[in-house]
Amino acid sequence: MIRGTKLLSRRSEGAISTAAVWFTTRSRRVKLGILILLMLLIWLCGITMPAAVINQLSANLNGGANDAGFAAYAQGGDGSSDDSFLLPGVREDGAVAALPFVETVTPTSTSTPTPTDTPTITLTPTGTPPPTWTATATPTDTPIPATDTPTPIPETPTPTKPPYTSTPRPPTDTPTPEPTPTPDVDYIVANVRQLTACENEGNHHIYIHVVDQAGNGINGVPVKVCWTENEQDCARPVTETKQRGKGWIEFAMFKGTYNVRVDGAKSQVASGITPDYQVNELCPTSGNAVANSLYHASFEVTIQKVR
Repeated sequence: MIRGTKLLSRRSEGAISTAAVWFTTRSRRVKLGILILLMLLIWLCGITMPAAVINQLSANLNGGANDAGFAAYAQGGDGSSDDSFLLPGVREDGAVAALPFVETVTPTSTSTPTPTDTPTITLTPTGTPPPTWTATATPTDTPIPATDTPTPIPETPTPTKPPYTSTPRPPTDTPTPEPTPTPDVDYIVANVRQLTACENEGNHHIYIHVVDQAGNGINGVPVKVCWTENEQDCARPVTETKQRGKGWIEFAMFKGTYNVRVDGAKSQVASGITPDYQVNELCPTSGNAVANSLYHASFEVTIQKVR
Protein backbone atom coordinates (compact mmCIF):
# COMPACT_ATOMS: atom_id res chain seq x y z
CA MET A 1 0.00 0.00 0.00
CA ILE A 2 2.84 2.34 0.91
CA ARG A 3 4.74 1.45 -2.29
CA GLY A 4 1.61 2.16 -4.33
CA THR A 5 1.19 5.50 -2.62
CA LYS A 6 4.83 6.45 -3.29
CA LEU A 7 4.57 5.35 -6.92
CA LEU A 8 1.41 7.41 -7.37
CA SER A 9 3.08 10.39 -5.69
CA ARG A 10 6.10 10.14 -8.02
CA ARG A 11 3.86 9.92 -11.06
CA SER A 12 1.88 12.93 -9.89
CA GLU A 13 5.04 14.93 -9.32
CA GLY A 14 6.34 13.92 -12.75
CA ALA A 15 3.06 14.93 -14.39
CA ILE A 16 3.04 18.25 -12.51
CA SER A 17 6.67 18.90 -13.49
CA THR A 18 5.93 18.07 -17.13
CA ALA A 19 2.86 20.32 -17.09
CA ALA A 20 4.87 23.12 -15.48
CA VAL A 21 7.59 22.85 -18.13
CA TRP A 22 4.99 22.75 -20.87
CA PHE A 23 3.19 25.80 -19.41
CA THR A 24 6.39 27.86 -19.05
CA THR A 25 7.37 27.20 -22.69
CA ARG A 26 4.05 28.48 -24.07
CA SER A 27 3.59 31.95 -25.48
CA ARG A 28 2.02 34.75 -23.50
CA ARG A 29 -1.30 34.43 -25.34
CA VAL A 30 -1.52 30.68 -24.62
CA LYS A 31 -0.72 31.25 -20.93
CA LEU A 32 -3.36 33.96 -20.70
CA GLY A 33 -5.96 31.69 -22.37
CA ILE A 34 -5.17 28.78 -19.95
CA LEU A 35 -5.50 31.10 -16.93
CA ILE A 36 -8.86 32.39 -18.17
CA LEU A 37 -10.06 28.81 -18.77
CA LEU A 38 -9.00 27.77 -15.22
CA MET A 39 -10.79 30.78 -13.72
CA LEU A 40 -13.97 29.86 -15.62
CA LEU A 41 -13.77 26.25 -14.36
CA ILE A 42 -13.27 27.47 -10.78
CA TRP A 43 -16.23 29.83 -11.19
CA LEU A 44 -18.49 27.07 -12.55
CA CYS A 45 -17.48 24.35 -10.10
CA GLY A 46 -16.99 26.47 -6.98
CA ILE A 47 -19.66 29.19 -7.26
CA THR A 48 -22.24 28.75 -10.01
CA MET A 49 -23.06 25.03 -9.54
CA PRO A 50 -23.41 25.15 -5.69
CA ALA A 51 -25.55 28.26 -5.94
CA ALA A 52 -27.84 26.57 -8.46
CA VAL A 53 -28.25 23.48 -6.18
CA ILE A 54 -29.01 25.67 -3.13
CA ASN A 55 -31.57 27.74 -5.05
CA GLN A 56 -33.29 24.55 -6.30
CA LEU A 57 -33.51 23.01 -2.81
CA SER A 58 -34.76 26.27 -1.37
CA ALA A 59 -37.50 26.51 -4.00
CA ASN A 60 -38.66 22.89 -3.38
CA LEU A 61 -38.67 23.13 0.40
CA ASN A 62 -40.21 26.63 0.78
CA GLY A 63 -42.57 26.65 -2.21
CA GLY A 64 -45.85 26.28 -0.11
CA ALA A 65 -47.92 24.64 -2.85
CA ASN A 66 -45.59 21.65 -3.04
CA ASP A 67 -45.44 21.03 0.71
CA ALA A 68 -48.48 18.78 0.68
CA GLY A 69 -47.04 16.71 -2.10
CA PHE A 70 -43.78 16.25 -0.22
CA ALA A 71 -45.71 15.31 2.93
CA ALA A 72 -47.93 12.80 1.11
CA TYR A 73 -44.89 11.35 -0.57
CA ALA A 74 -43.24 10.98 2.84
CA GLN A 75 -46.29 9.29 4.40
CA GLY A 76 -46.85 6.85 1.57
CA GLY A 77 -49.69 6.52 -0.81
CA ASP A 78 -52.26 5.54 1.89
CA GLY A 79 -51.29 8.22 4.39
CA SER A 80 -49.24 5.98 6.62
CA SER A 81 -45.83 7.04 7.71
CA ASP A 82 -42.97 5.34 5.99
CA ASP A 83 -39.48 6.29 7.06
CA SER A 84 -38.02 5.02 3.83
CA PHE A 85 -39.74 7.77 1.89
CA LEU A 86 -38.77 10.65 4.18
CA LEU A 87 -36.81 13.35 2.42
CA PRO A 88 -34.09 15.28 4.15
CA GLY A 89 -35.62 18.09 6.17
CA VAL A 90 -39.10 16.42 6.38
CA ARG A 91 -40.32 15.21 9.77
CA GLU A 92 -42.41 12.09 10.37
CA ASP A 93 -45.59 14.12 10.89
CA GLY A 94 -45.23 15.53 7.38
CA ALA A 95 -43.97 18.98 8.42
CA VAL A 96 -40.98 20.41 6.66
CA ALA A 97 -38.08 21.17 8.92
CA ALA A 98 -35.90 24.15 8.20
CA LEU A 99 -32.52 23.23 6.84
CA PRO A 100 -29.52 24.89 8.42
CA PHE A 101 -28.33 26.31 5.08
CA VAL A 102 -31.73 27.49 3.79
CA GLU A 103 -32.89 30.94 4.77
CA THR A 104 -36.63 31.44 4.86
CA VAL A 105 -37.56 34.94 3.75
CA THR A 106 -40.85 36.29 5.03
CA PRO A 107 -42.06 39.21 2.94
CA THR A 108 -42.90 42.30 4.97
CA SER A 109 -46.15 43.95 4.04
CA THR A 110 -45.86 47.57 3.10
CA SER A 111 -48.65 50.05 3.45
CA THR A 112 -49.75 51.90 0.37
CA PRO A 113 -49.89 55.66 1.01
CA THR A 114 -53.28 57.26 0.47
CA PRO A 115 -53.10 59.77 -2.38
CA THR A 116 -53.67 63.31 -1.24
CA ASP A 117 -55.23 66.05 -3.24
CA THR A 118 -52.76 68.40 -4.80
CA PRO A 119 -53.87 72.00 -4.39
CA THR A 120 -54.20 73.94 -7.59
CA ILE A 121 -52.07 77.03 -7.58
CA THR A 122 -53.80 80.10 -8.93
CA LEU A 123 -51.46 82.75 -10.16
CA THR A 124 -52.39 86.17 -8.87
CA PRO A 125 -50.92 88.99 -10.92
CA THR A 126 -48.90 91.37 -8.81
CA GLY A 127 -47.71 94.81 -9.65
CA THR A 128 -49.03 97.27 -12.15
CA PRO A 129 -49.04 96.07 -15.76
CA PRO A 130 -46.91 98.19 -18.12
CA PRO A 131 -48.85 100.71 -20.15
CA THR A 132 -49.71 99.75 -23.70
CA TRP A 133 -47.89 101.86 -26.25
CA THR A 134 -50.20 103.64 -28.66
CA ALA A 135 -48.77 104.96 -31.90
CA THR A 136 -49.39 108.64 -32.53
CA ALA A 137 -50.47 109.47 -36.02
CA THR A 138 -47.96 111.63 -37.89
CA PRO A 139 -49.48 114.60 -39.66
CA THR A 140 -49.37 114.34 -43.41
CA ASP A 141 -47.91 117.30 -45.25
CA THR A 142 -50.41 118.73 -47.66
CA PRO A 143 -48.68 119.81 -50.87
CA ILE A 144 -49.12 123.51 -51.53
CA PRO A 145 -49.55 124.23 -55.21
CA ALA A 146 -47.12 126.70 -56.67
CA THR A 147 -48.72 130.08 -57.05
CA ASP A 148 -45.94 131.86 -58.89
CA THR A 149 -47.09 132.52 -62.39
CA PRO A 150 -44.28 133.42 -64.78
CA THR A 151 -44.66 136.85 -66.26
CA PRO A 152 -44.59 136.66 -70.01
CA ILE A 153 -41.69 138.61 -71.51
CA PRO A 154 -42.61 140.46 -74.65
CA GLU A 155 -40.59 139.28 -77.57
CA THR A 156 -38.41 141.86 -79.19
CA PRO A 157 -38.55 141.64 -82.94
CA THR A 158 -35.23 140.74 -84.46
CA PRO A 159 -34.14 143.32 -87.01
CA THR A 160 -34.16 141.95 -90.48
CA LYS A 161 -30.80 142.02 -92.21
CA PRO A 162 -30.67 143.24 -95.74
CA PRO A 163 -30.07 140.53 -98.30
CA TYR A 164 -26.41 139.65 -98.77
CA THR A 165 -24.94 140.88 -101.99
CA SER A 166 -21.51 139.72 -103.03
CA THR A 167 -19.14 142.06 -104.75
CA PRO A 168 -17.15 140.35 -107.47
CA ARG A 169 -13.43 140.44 -106.90
CA PRO A 170 -11.11 141.45 -109.64
CA PRO A 171 -9.27 138.54 -111.25
CA THR A 172 -5.78 137.85 -109.91
CA ASP A 173 -2.77 136.72 -111.84
CA THR A 174 -1.94 132.99 -111.46
CA PRO A 175 1.64 132.68 -110.29
CA THR A 176 3.86 130.78 -112.66
CA PRO A 177 5.84 128.07 -110.84
CA GLU A 178 9.51 128.62 -110.91
CA PRO A 179 11.43 125.99 -112.83
CA THR A 180 13.23 123.45 -110.70
CA PRO A 181 16.85 124.33 -110.80
CA THR A 182 19.00 121.64 -112.31
CA PRO A 183 21.72 120.70 -109.84
CA ASP A 184 25.12 121.72 -111.00
CA VAL A 185 26.34 118.13 -111.21
CA ASP A 186 27.05 115.61 -113.88
CA TYR A 187 25.43 112.69 -112.04
CA ILE A 188 22.41 112.64 -109.73
CA VAL A 189 21.21 109.95 -107.29
CA ALA A 190 18.00 108.85 -109.02
CA ASN A 191 16.89 106.15 -106.54
CA VAL A 192 17.97 104.31 -103.37
CA ARG A 193 15.95 101.37 -102.02
CA GLN A 194 16.40 98.33 -99.76
CA LEU A 195 15.85 94.95 -101.38
CA THR A 196 13.00 92.78 -100.13
CA ALA A 197 13.64 89.55 -98.20
CA CYS A 198 13.11 87.33 -101.25
CA GLU A 199 15.29 89.62 -103.42
CA ASN A 200 18.11 89.56 -100.89
CA GLU A 201 18.14 85.95 -99.56
CA GLY A 202 20.78 86.69 -96.90
CA ASN A 203 23.18 88.86 -98.96
CA HIS A 204 24.80 92.12 -97.79
CA HIS A 205 25.59 94.06 -100.99
CA ILE A 206 25.22 97.49 -102.57
CA TYR A 207 24.02 97.01 -106.13
CA ILE A 208 25.14 100.20 -107.95
CA HIS A 209 23.65 100.94 -111.41
CA VAL A 210 24.96 103.90 -113.45
CA VAL A 211 22.69 104.88 -116.37
CA ASP A 212 22.53 107.61 -118.99
CA GLN A 213 19.68 110.11 -119.60
CA ALA A 214 17.62 107.39 -121.31
CA GLY A 215 18.12 104.89 -118.47
CA ASN A 216 20.57 102.63 -120.24
CA GLY A 217 23.48 101.18 -118.28
CA ILE A 218 26.94 102.68 -118.80
CA ASN A 219 30.04 100.54 -118.44
CA GLY A 220 33.46 101.86 -117.44
CA VAL A 221 32.25 104.53 -114.98
CA PRO A 222 34.41 104.65 -111.79
CA VAL A 223 32.42 104.76 -108.55
CA LYS A 224 33.70 105.71 -105.10
CA VAL A 225 32.36 103.75 -102.10
CA CYS A 226 33.49 104.92 -98.63
CA TRP A 227 32.61 103.73 -95.10
CA THR A 228 34.59 106.39 -93.15
CA GLU A 229 35.88 109.89 -93.86
CA ASN A 230 39.39 108.61 -94.46
CA GLU A 231 40.41 108.15 -98.04
CA GLN A 232 42.05 104.89 -97.10
CA ASP A 233 38.61 103.50 -96.22
CA CYS A 234 37.23 103.92 -99.75
CA ALA A 235 36.92 101.54 -102.68
CA ARG A 236 36.80 102.55 -106.39
CA PRO A 237 35.16 99.82 -108.46
CA VAL A 238 34.15 100.37 -112.11
CA THR A 239 30.78 99.58 -113.71
CA GLU A 240 30.64 96.57 -115.97
CA THR A 241 28.25 94.05 -117.47
CA LYS A 242 26.76 91.71 -114.87
CA GLN A 243 23.92 89.21 -114.83
CA ARG A 244 21.59 92.18 -114.38
CA GLY A 245 22.94 93.88 -117.52
CA LYS A 246 25.32 96.75 -118.37
CA GLY A 247 26.56 99.42 -115.92
CA TRP A 248 26.47 97.40 -112.66
CA ILE A 249 28.71 97.09 -109.58
CA GLU A 250 28.05 94.50 -106.85
CA PHE A 251 29.85 95.72 -103.72
CA ALA A 252 29.84 93.49 -100.60
CA MET A 253 29.22 95.39 -97.35
CA PHE A 254 30.17 94.59 -93.79
CA LYS A 255 29.41 96.50 -90.61
CA GLY A 256 29.29 100.27 -90.87
CA THR A 257 27.61 103.04 -92.88
CA TYR A 258 28.44 103.59 -96.57
CA ASN A 259 28.45 106.52 -99.06
CA VAL A 260 28.29 106.08 -102.87
CA ARG A 261 29.10 108.58 -105.66
CA VAL A 262 30.67 108.72 -109.13
CA ASP A 263 34.40 109.26 -108.83
CA GLY A 264 36.22 111.93 -110.88
CA ALA A 265 33.06 113.92 -111.75
CA LYS A 266 30.50 116.24 -110.18
CA SER A 267 28.12 113.76 -108.53
CA GLN A 268 25.50 113.64 -105.84
CA VAL A 269 26.22 111.31 -102.90
CA ALA A 270 23.95 108.47 -101.72
CA SER A 271 24.67 108.34 -97.94
CA GLY A 272 23.45 106.50 -94.84
CA ILE A 273 23.50 103.03 -96.37
CA THR A 274 23.96 100.48 -93.53
CA PRO A 275 22.98 96.88 -92.65
CA ASP A 276 23.54 97.44 -88.90
CA TYR A 277 19.89 97.95 -87.86
CA GLN A 278 18.00 95.20 -89.65
CA VAL A 279 15.56 92.66 -88.23
CA ASN A 280 14.83 89.06 -89.26
CA GLU A 281 12.48 88.79 -92.23
CA LEU A 282 11.06 85.60 -93.78
CA CYS A 283 10.99 84.93 -97.50
CA PRO A 284 7.75 82.98 -98.06
CA THR A 285 8.92 81.68 -101.43
CA SER A 286 12.08 79.97 -100.23
CA GLY A 287 11.17 79.57 -96.55
CA ASN A 288 14.34 81.37 -95.49
CA ALA A 289 13.53 82.85 -92.07
CA VAL A 290 16.56 85.19 -92.14
CA ALA A 291 16.47 86.35 -95.74
CA ASN A 292 16.91 89.82 -94.21
CA SER A 293 18.59 90.00 -90.80
CA LEU A 294 21.15 91.92 -88.76
CA TYR A 295 24.19 92.75 -90.95
CA HIS A 296 22.50 90.97 -93.86
CA ALA A 297 20.61 93.51 -95.97
CA SER A 298 21.16 94.75 -99.49
CA PHE A 299 20.47 98.08 -101.22
CA GLU A 300 20.08 99.19 -104.82
CA VAL A 301 21.51 102.63 -105.79
CA THR A 302 20.74 104.12 -109.22
CA ILE A 303 22.98 107.00 -110.35
CA GLN A 304 21.94 108.80 -113.55
CA LYS A 305 24.07 110.96 -115.84
CA VAL A 306 22.32 114.28 -116.58
CA ARG A 307 24.86 115.99 -118.85
